[in-house]
Amino acid sequence: MSIKYSSEEIDSWLKSIYPTFEKLKWHTDKVFHPLHIKHYSFFKEDIRYNAKINPTKIHGIQYAYQYNDPLHDPNKRIDWLDLLHNLKRLDSIIDGMKTRESVVDHIHNCKESKVVLQFGNHYFTTAGQHRLCLAKFLEVSEVEVEIIKYKFDRSAFIENKVKSIKSKKHSWLQKIFAAFR
Repeated sequence: MSIKYSSEEIDSWLKSIYPTFEKLKWHTDKVFHPLHIKHYSFFKEDIRYNAKINPTKIHGIQYAYQYNDPLHDPNKRIDWLDLLHNLKRLDSIIDGMKTRESVVDHIHNCKESKVVLQFGNHYFTTAGQHRLCLAKFLEVSEVEVEIIKYKFDRSAFIENKVKSIKSKKHSWLQKIFAAFR
């Protein structure tokens, strides 16, 4: 939770700078962590580049042990409103920015990096969480970010599955032979 502001005060601030703001269905969607991706360990970094993305394609965050890290707290689930209400640096944004334009300018022109991990068509923020979360809520159409694109390593996946099958088959045969001894 924000140090200075309640969830209601944050929602009220958002409505004051963006009068057409209304709670939408996606606001209660789960904020995913890359570790939630099935077979995550078989994705390998492919390429890094800068590009503009639509913030609606951001489906989660990766941020140390904060917010939604399944390694820190496997049972913790947050949605987008929870994330907005708990952003660590939101107080200074609320205190210093009184218009949508000033927030959007901050989203685009703050010198700190905005980095996303890309898995297929899905993005996860790893730097610039508060700016990219606000971009989503303020319906900013595009934001320039550094993209770290991951590619599924199909060969490693197949090799792992073959080893797993062989191991299970071998284990099954050992049990049969043990029964006849």
